[in-house]
Amino acid sequence: MKQFILVDHSIRDLAGHHYEYAVHVLEAAGRAGYTPILVTNRKFQEQLSVPWKVLPLYEFGFWTEARPSRATAWTKWLQRRWFLLRFHCRYSNLGLAWLAATEWGGAVVVPDLPGRPAVATNLLIAVSRVAMLLVLAILIIPVLLLVLLWTIYAVLRFLIRVLSVLLAGKKPVITHPIAAYISALRQAKKGWKKLPRGVWNTYFARTPGAGRLLEIEARQAKQFAKDSARLLQTVAPEAGDILFFPTISPRDLDSLAGLSNAAGFASKASWHFLFRRNIYVGRKSGYAGQEPALEGLRAVFDRVQNSRLADFSYFYTDTNELTSQYERLGLFRFHTLPIPHTHSASDCILHARPLRLTYLGDARTEKGFALLPRLIGSLENDYLATGKAHFAVQCNYNIPGGEPKARLARTQLELVPEFASLYRNPLTSEEYRRLLLSSDLLLLLYDPDNYYARSSGILVESLAAGIPVIVPSGCWLARQFQHSYNEHLLSARKEMTVLAAYGWQSLSWLGPSRYREEAWLRAQREEYRTKPPQAAILSAEHADGPHTLLQLPHGATHLLFSAALTRGCESGLVEITEIDWREVAGTPRTMWLDGAAEQGQAVILTGLDANTYQVKVTLRSSTAGEETWFADVQIDFLRFPAERSFPKGAVGLIYHSENEIPDLVQDLIDNYPHYRSTAIEFSKHWRAYHNADCLIREIESTLVIIQQDVVQGVAHPVS
Repeated sequence: MKQFILVDHSIRDLAGHHYEYAVHVLEAAGRAGYTPILVTNRKFQEQLSVPWKVLPLYEFGFWTEARPSRATAWTKWLQRRWFLLRFHCRYSNLGLAWLAATEWGGAVVVPDLPGRPAVATNLLIAVSRVAMLLVLAILIIPVLLLVLLWTIYAVLRFLIRVLSVLLAGKKPVITHPIAAYISALRQAKKGWKKLPRGVWNTYFARTPGAGRLLEIEARQAKQFAKDSARLLQTVAPEAGDILFFPTISPRDLDSLAGLSNAAGFASKASWHFLFRRNIYVGRKSGYAGQEPALEGLRAVFDRVQNSRLADFSYFYTDTNELTSQYERLGLFRFHTLPIPHTHSASDCILHARPLRLTYLGDARTEKGFALLPRLIGSLENDYLATGKAHFAVQCNYNIPGGEPKARLARTQLELVPEFASLYRNPLTSEEYRRLLLSSDLLLLLYDPDNYYARSSGILVESLAAGIPVIVPSGCWLARQFQHSYNEHLLSARKEMTVLAAYGWQSLSWLGPSRYREEAWLRAQREEYRTKPPQAAILSAEHADGPHTLLQLPHGATHLLFSAALTRGCESGLVEITEIDWREVAGTPRTMWLDGAAEQGQAVILTGLDANTYQVKVTLRSSTAGEETWFADVQIDFLRFPAERSFPKGAVGLIYHSENEIPDLVQDLIDNYPHYRSTAIEFSKHWRAYHNADCLIREIESTLVIIQQDVVQGVAHPVS
């Protein structure tokens, strides 16, 4: 039977999306007739919990990792002894004098009292302890000679200040013992960390500094090649077998290219590599300026192309945007794979109110974790305290100690346990599944620039299960349900009363750019002489786009803006400014227009203030130095009864500014049946593509397509 070998060197346990991804794919591979094999990091110890053959072969994971410390039990014992010695010395007479002289721990100096030891005795005790400390340091670790010199220098530096206290006939007394205890503990802890462990790591373990990053990556790439060679010896893949790497870095790919050129290397199986990280930052308009920074990456793929690895390798991403980025390198053809995180709406776990608003994933700044305390504060009185909603927050740190903003946010969340249930530890696969499927709303408050092209497995799972989401505009997350979202906004024309409608022919634009008649419009006139063109093109730049000023019809409550982005433009901005009868302009609201929906259509629906007299609508490009082209611009003023509520979105909600998040969450809570039903309807066709069975079929079809290209003489690489 053919083998499907999934290699993910980042899998260390049963928690996290890496393992979840592997579970879905291997289950589908089994259904497709393959023998599933999971290859993991060496730290993976749960082989008995996995229904497939598991090979824990890889020493390092995806990220660059420092070499583990080689400190043994005796070095740890020395560290502990050093800590205790420092701590006792800190509370000796000399240590108290040190505190008094340096004003640490709230220490003050008071006159000596009768019956206390003489100053000479104090000095003798202090000197004896310092001498003992120095002798022990020299005897224990000869290498500490350099540290001894540093210690002598430190003692001499403070000696004058300490002696000035002791020789004055006064004795230091701690008037704030708790503060002094904490201070002494911290100082002692710093000392025992610095000396034995620092010397050991410097001369033996060699923990990395910034200048040694390339050396570490080279060592890990070499180890990755060794582990991969061991994999081939263990599994011995044959023709028809598939090796799938869902987590791969250019560093590791480069090491495989070197392995493939080694003598005796032979592979009859096909190798499939999935890249899920963006290589360009920001949006397409800024890609050209980043090309010099990608020369190293381009060199890696060039070495792969010139190696034997290229003959049996296939390359993928999981978004069309990432595929476009990697193909800009001009070296290999990339294909977009579906994301296999799949649950159905019937899997959801029903529960009584309150609605559960869930944040899943690490406590990371780029995922909007720091926004949660403010959001909870906005909902506290009307929604949380009244039992309408409750937060469930996964908040384990992604790095030791956590990011500064995430650490502060978690501290704030711990103050309101009645409103937020916190999950401080990584979740197991089953715990994660239950938390996801029992959620009523998923908060995906990601950084839109970082996720312009990157995918989110949590979003895929949510949409597949019919769970509403809230996401930022202008990124991959919002584009996934943009079409359904736009259809709902356009339905406002039927649900509301249209008071005034302005098409492109009735709108007058001011500013640096006006309507431009393009060649295709002239051709349309020539071909259809009796039919006028359907639209004209309006160009806009980022700094100063065209604008129009419209008077608000009496009773208007909403403004509906729609346009088509054309000439290859994917996004733009519309700025709405409300002006009252005194000609005082309010704060402009800037909203993102995304043309990823069908025919590049972008739609905005926004409420209007009752005191608004005029509305200024300004169009801009989304990025400096970029020009955006708008067609079929339509602006409608609508009226909706105040006693009714028109949901602001469908399937989920898309915010343009972080300030909008509380209002949107309130709207979702108030209209939850609408959002839930539209999300379930959307999930039906969403799951038809994003599932593990489809991923297996895509890999198999890619094999067939490229093999046909090879037979017909079509080169596998793009270049």
